[in-house]
Amino acid sequence: MIEGIIQIGNSMLSGGGDMISNLVKDVPSKNRKEKQMHVLKFCFNTQKDEFKLDAREEIDSSTALKYAFIGSADGPASPQWFATSSSYLYHITETLSNLTKVDLGEELNKKLKAIFENYYVDLGDEFKPKNRYILNYKKYGVGEEDVLETLDKVEGEETERDEKQRYKNITSSLKKAYSREFENYVKTEFDIKKDEIGLYTILIDGTPLSDFKEYRQAILKSKQGNKSSKKIKGFCSMCGSSENLTSDLSMMKIKYYTTNQIIFASELKSYNKNMLLCGNCLNKLISGENYIKNKLNTRLVGFTVYLIPHFIVGSPMNKKDLDKVSDNIQHSFNTVKNITGVDDFKNEIQMNSEDTYFLINIMFYKKSNQATKIQKLIKDVNPSVFQEIMDNSYTVTKLGRKIMGMNYKLNIDLQTFYFMTPIRLKNSEPMNYRKLLQMYDAILTQRSLKLDEFIKGVISCTKIEFFDEEGYNVNGKSGIYNTILKANFCIKFLEYMGCVEEGEKMDISNLKIKDDLKVYILNMGYDEQQSAMFLLGCLIGEIGNAQYKRMGEDRKPILNKLNFGGVDRNKVIRLTNEVFNKLIQEKIRKYNEVTFSECKRLMDANKDSWKLNKHENLFYILSGYSYDTTKAMLNKGGK
Repeated sequence: MIEGIIQIGNSMLSGGGDMISNLVKDVPSKNRKEKQMHVLKFCFNTQKDEFKLDAREEIDSSTALKYAFIGSADGPASPQWFATSSSYLYHITETLSNLTKVDLGEELNKKLKAIFENYYVDLGDEFKPKNRYILNYKKYGVGEEDVLETLDKVEGEETERDEKQRYKNITSSLKKAYSREFENYVKTEFDIKKDEIGLYTILIDGTPLSDFKEYRQAILKSKQGNKSSKKIKGFCSMCGSSENLTSDLSMMKIKYYTTNQIIFASELKSYNKNMLLCGNCLNKLISGENYIKNKLNTRLVGFTVYLIPHFIVGSPMNKKDLDKVSDNIQHSFNTVKNITGVDDFKNEIQMNSEDTYFLINIMFYKKSNQATKIQKLIKDVNPSVFQEIMDNSYTVTKLGRKIMGMNYKLNIDLQTFYFMTPIRLKNSEPMNYRKLLQMYDAILTQRSLKLDEFIKGVISCTKIEFFDEEGYNVNGKSGIYNTILKANFCIKFLEYMGCVEEGEKMDISNLKIKDDLKVYILNMGYDEQQSAMFLLGCLIGEIGNAQYKRMGEDRKPILNKLNFGGVDRNKVIRLTNEVFNKLIQEKIRKYNEVTFSECKRLMDANKDSWKLNKHENLFYILSGYSYDTTKAMLNKGGK
């Protein structure tokens, strides 16, 4: 994967642009509410000892490059000193303090030191360096609260005895106070809310700090790693060069291997033998990572995803070619993750050109401060699989219309499988997601899946829906009949993708049941045992429909006879007897005698060779219930 990132970086740098332009992060010009975003400028005038804010400039496609916005400093505990940020808190507290420690030339350093000493208040050495200094609001008319007076008030209200925790609490209270003061001033002065500001940058005597060549050189130097005085001997892990080597990769933004735990170091001393990069390859790596974050970053339901191409034959020669490939990858992935109107897309995407061939590494990740936690890396995905997913989704949609009628709406895409796998959510974040990502791996690489594991997951989803359990990704409003019926079509999709082997179909010519049931069993490829459970489920559906008509209020007591933990063979026998009695009780036996007879015949014929487990029994019973319920609803206009 690292080779693919460096290939991207090579294409970015081959265009002749400077390194800074390849570090710049994209900034949206409008927020989620489609409101125009702005740049808020911290304007320091050293000659007149003045400070003011300016929020008149609107963000456009060139703003990020103009102010050299490259995100935050590398590493979770690194001092933040970049002059352009997406957070105003840095500039209110630590940016100026840290800038005085960066070599920016005598003249610029002198101005920065004067600003820091004249415009900021020292809270004392009890506070951590990043929280020790605060911009003096009141002195320059930005707010009415005096920083030291606010500190005295907060300290007086804090009752925590533990010294460390005490100052942690005081820091938190102070942040809330000066954040509130700052945001209220900006809203009152400029009529702009916090979510309408995309960047915060520093100006000195009317000139953006990002315009100074000394500042830009300092940025580039910070991206070269910490070079020790001792020259590292060895060869670059990518190109084989022995010049300008470094093992310090702390500036990497997509951290996919350990660089800070001594137990993984060579001979417990250093990483020099594990991974070395020369200066050129390091620049390419950093540029490639930044491009991926800007152009190949997407989402799939509750997950964030990087799409990283690795060119096997040929490579994009410049940024224009790379952008074309990236747009195709993004479009293809975003289409198959949420297919709506797949007919419009079916022949639209042509992934490969005649001169290049590439595979895609799909990284599911979670950002935690500066760290990148890799949840799953799906390696070497052939781009043609996107077209195959679309084709098979289209085929399953046609199958759904054939079996259920033209009014049945069905789309199978990558997001569908998210709702077929029970996942606990904590603050809307998926927790136990391993099985789902393994399923995505199998689909995208067309490897085998265990069908019984998929069925077990679907049954868990129906249990969550039926009992209205909270804290999961499952939407109980859709109804278990929707979930189970769609799961059957998901299995057909998995068969078409080569992830699940097609089972042994039964001969339906001797079945004495309605033609629509025969069509369903034939197209789903059920064997005799699956068909027996399906017919038993259809009878439960008929009983449920009769109970609904008689009792109303969505009441179907027959469903209480089902154990959502699974139905073993003995319970199947008891359930069959109860179903027969309910057919009599609801006065619908005469309409369903043939179906019951065929169900019983298939069960008796397979009683000594029964292979379905308790979850599969329940799944195919619920499949029959779902089919019968959905058919009844479609025949009544969806009511």
